[in-house]
Amino acid sequence: MSSRFESLPEHLHRPHVRRFLPGVHPAKAKDAAGKEHDVVLLVLQDPLRLSAQPFVLPLQGSNQQQIQAQVNQWMGLLLAFNGESTLDEVFERIGVPAETQGQLVQMLQKLDEMGFLWGPTSEALERAKMDAIRGAGAFTLPDEARKPEVAEQLRAFLAEQLSKAEDPEFGQPVVGIVAPHLDYGRAAGNYAAAYKCLETGAKDRPDRVVVLGTNHFGLGDGVVMSEFGFESPLGTAKPDAKVLERLRDAFGDRLFKDQIDFAGEHSVSLHLPWIQHLYGDVPVVAALVPDPNMPMISDDGARVGTKEFAAALKSVLAQAGGRTVFVSSADLSHVGPQFGDRNPVDGARRNEVEEHDRSVLGEFIEGGDRLLAHMSSKGNGNRWCSVGNMFVAAACAPHSAIEMVKYDQSVDPQGAGMVTSAALAMLA
Repeated sequence: MSSRFESLPEHLHRPHVRRFLPGVHPAKAKDAAGKEHDVVLLVLQDPLRLSAQPFVLPLQGSNQQQIQAQVNQWMGLLLAFNGESTLDEVFERIGVPAETQGQLVQMLQKLDEMGFLWGPTSEALERAKMDAIRGAGAFTLPDEARKPEVAEQLRAFLAEQLSKAEDPEFGQPVVGIVAPHLDYGRAAGNYAAAYKCLETGAKDRPDRVVVLGTNHFGLGDGVVMSEFGFESPLGTAKPDAKVLERLRDAFGDRLFKDQIDFAGEHSVSLHLPWIQHLYGDVPVVAALVPDPNMPMISDDGARVGTKEFAAALKSVLAQAGGRTVFVSSADLSHVGPQFGDRNPVDGARRNEVEEHDRSVLGEFIEGGDRLLAHMSSKGNGNRWCSVGNMFVAAACAPHSAIEMVKYDQSVDPQGAGMVTSAALAMLA
């Protein structure tokens, strides 16, 4: 270790950058003379929101190609700090000039201060985050999302979308749905199509709603649950304490070790307003469910696997009694260069993906085990991200049939990426 860096805290000798979400955003800035001009920023977001602010890096360049080259350069540098190499080793491998190394160390210190590096600082921020959640009794929203006008606009949006959705006119009660977790702007039609299936029975409020999500950015590699509620613009969704207590009896703390993962997870939070719009303050049971075909990092019994969770949840719900509605929060294919594919998404690729999706959905309609078997034998080349929660919904919801209501594709205009989703109903 160079003597220049000996005074740094121990965890900065081999810095390890935590998971982050990068984004490139245009902005306005003022020069020394106070004149405003356009800039482009590389913005790093912490999915757990340990810091209230993102980390921002200004980019230089006059065209998209130059901007992208800088983004690639920064990303390569940040990902090189993986905890396996010393600062000197990273700087030598990447070829960082000696005169700029001090600036990069200052950047790492700022990243550490904001919780973007593994180490005592991020651990302290995690504890503080959980203390705040524990004190509030719920995962809270930013102040701007709590404004009355936000709730008013959201209710109007939900009502409008449901009014436009076609009534499926099922002759049997709907005990569960599969719906997207894409943002509303790209998937409002599929959200509405799925929740329309529940709307006709909304006056008969269930005893609870089980929301099965996907752990996109958290650290838990087993099933993750929380003992706390969830704030939405329409109010706080309270947990079903009786069900959670019985699950804790079955698994101890193993289900709750990684509950901070909910702090930045959208696959549950995006469904809460729809549920509250239909059912008011109904209790919610939320779980983030991994794909059981993917082995856990460490098979040491410290976390709960998907299949054992499904069996326990089904038993606990039967013991709890009452009526349960299930929501499987599921996006399907993720294709295009944005997700690692070589070629952009064109018409032929869209048709190919739809054929694939409908075929795999056909397996799911036949049963959750069929879905798992298909993914195990054929692979998940189109990157369905919610195989685990779809399996649990099918295993636990007391259904006699599954009907697909709507299928849709959200495509980037330049073909950089496409995410597909569907609305399905589980019929009693």
